Amino acid sequence: MKEYLQKIKGFSGKMSGLNGSGILEKKNIILNCSSVTPEEAIRACGRLLLESGCIDEGYIQAMLERDRSNSVAVGSHTAIPHSDHEARRFVKKTGLAVLTYPDGINWNGEEVRLVIGIASRDEDHLEILKRVAAIAVDEETVDKLVDRADGNILYACLNGLNVTK
Repeated sequence: MKEYLQKIKGFSGKMSGLNGSGILEKKNIILNCSSVTPEEAIRACGRLLLESGCIDEGYIQAMLERDRSNSVAVGSHTAIPHSDHEARRFVKKTGLAVLTYPDGINWNGEEVRLVIGIASRDEDHLEILKRVAAIAVDEETVDKLVDRADGNILYACLNGLNVTK
């Protein structure tokens, strides 16, 4: 998956209109969370997306099933809980949820410190993955974002805004 993120980071094709849009609401950024299990982290992302009106309840189960079938830990201390294409019927609007875990989570043997829950409609996932790839391509960048505990920087990065890291 890390190789896929590196490829998509450089993708410059036409996206589905998310450029500059606020797919991440500030209320969906939770910093300095205590370590939990991967399942609990996925459920926490799901709750934020549900409370923001992005998804129906069934999407949370789809995210859990997706992680069971193919881990959503993508390397660089990052996990991106999401569903398969079939579960997009539970998505009401595209959105993100971001949680940071300074002490890390053991995610199937991989350390995860940044969890980005994704709910996407249509082809919005391509733009979202491009934005995630821009910050999750190396551990040093992720660690700086988590250690700074600055929700404004995460907000800007994941909304496609220019920011000085």
